[in-house]
Amino acid sequence: MLCTNLFKGESVEPNQKTKVLYDGECKLCKVEISGLKWLTRKKADVEFVDIASPDYKPSLFSGVTYEQAMKEMHVVGPQGQIYTQGDAIRQMYRASGLGWLASLTELPWLKDACDRLYIRFAHYRLQKAFSRCDSESNRCSIKLHNLRNKMRNSS
Repeated sequence: MLCTNLFKGESVEPNQKTKVLYDGECKLCKVEISGLKWLTRKKADVEFVDIASPDYKPSLFSGVTYEQAMKEMHVVGPQGQIYTQGDAIRQMYRASGLGWLASLTELPWLKDACDRLYIRFAHYRLQKAFSRCDSESNRCSIKLHNLRNKMRNSS
């Protein structure tokens, strides 16, 4: 789903890059992003941004917060437009030179299924991330720990 800039009152300079926001603490995410980085190694118009980094600043990415990006995939387009869920995945693939794959997932008989599958995966991935906080191995970042507690307290 395409969203408009969250900070409508602020002027946004076009960033001229597609910025893919991903969870650098997620093993599966890191594997996929590693492959996409390889595909885009000669392209200057794609940036992969680790939202788990302590240096992540939402104001630099059209206001997309850590919490929003953890709940569902976000890609910020060159003009600051925000793509979420399946549309974010398709935009990420297009920016990475895999437009054919994005187009395939937009076929009328496949789009709804792909989008529903993504929503289920996003929920599963977030629960899996929270399970890192419950283990004895202490693999849970402060950001993730705080998000898990916030979501537990709001339900």
